Amino acid sequence: MADRAILPPEPPESGDSPGASLLLALGDGACGALAAAGRPGAAPLRDELSCGPLGGLEGPGEDAAWAEARAGFWTATLKGPPVSAPGPQVPEPGAAIPADLAALRRGLAGAEQAEFAMAASLQEILALAFLARIAAQEGALARLSVRVHAGPEAMDPAVEGGGVSQGLAALPRATLAAPPPARPAAPMAEALDEIWTAVTATDPSDLARLAARPPGAWPLPGVAAALAARLARFPDAESGLAREDALLLAATGDDWTPAAKILGAALRANVGPDRLGDLWLARLLGELADPEVAPAAVEWKGAARSLRGAKLRRTEQGRSLLAGEAFRLTQGRFRREIGGVKLDLPEGRLWLREGRDLRPLRR
Repeated sequence: MADRAILPPEPPESGDSPGASLLLALGDGACGALAAAGRPGAAPLRDELSCGPLGGLEGPGEDAAWAEARAGFWTATLKGPPVSAPGPQVPEPGAAIPADLAALRRGLAGAEQAEFAMAASLQEILALAFLARIAAQEGALARLSVRVHAGPEAMDPAVEGGGVSQGLAALPRATLAAPPPARPAAPMAEALDEIWTAVTATDPSDLARLAARPPGAWPLPGVAAALAARLARFPDAESGLAREDALLLAATGDDWTPAAKILGAALRANVGPDRLGDLWLARLLGELADPEVAPAAVEWKGAARSLRGAKLRRTEQGRSLLAGEAFRLTQGRFRREIGGVKLDLPEGRLWLREGRDLRPLRR
């Protein structure tokens, strides 16, 4: 999703009119897919909550600070190497996101019925937990429903989470054209609050605890797989690589490989419920090449570290990391925010993943 705002600068008029209905989905692609399947008029939630910092958002009084943190994260991502090359842009994110969050509150409060259409990606489950929190604060939770689209491909045992895992826009039009019944969100509120609290906590221990629950313990399909995928955003205890770092490193050859080819290969190799975006992967590719972040795993060839025309190849360190013979986070200024958790190598604050568990590493 190139645009990171919560809602469009001018949200649908239906959300501002008492008695109107509000249809929401994650991203413009999902809204377009719904329209093509005969359900036009959906408003997109555009912020990828799976990336960057997430505060708890306890009420409207925290909206400005919460939105400023989100806008700051995406602004820094867009301006930093290598994403400063021509590519996705955000129009005035600092001004747009707070206004959009207020519009979302107005839309939910004013709608007679609101619906969130989704599949079962990590991103959609986080977005639903976020929506349920806002709706509860606005006294609108009883009017919020969820429609989980899942076809036969969802039962594919070869892919954890099945075909629904990559999001609504990836589903066949025939699946979207025959929607399942909507379900009220209120009975799911406790589980959704647990998810939101865990992903926004400064200590991720509860996230690991929730990820250990069996699939049948959740009121929605795909939650167990999505939470396991969330754990994979943390560095591995053996290599120091998060899952997306490892995907990028595996897609980089020992010979010079175009950056666009690396990103494309990593996106194609990504299966399961964590839908990775090219903007986030581009940022991580730059970090893998930056010796100030950690010993460089890839070598960069190109003007000003721009994606345009850039080529990369694995270093000896990168080959050792992939072979399980080295640990990435031994020195450097590696920092990464995963929801409420702030990983900071210089400060000695790291959480490492061991299977479906997380353990702190303090130096």
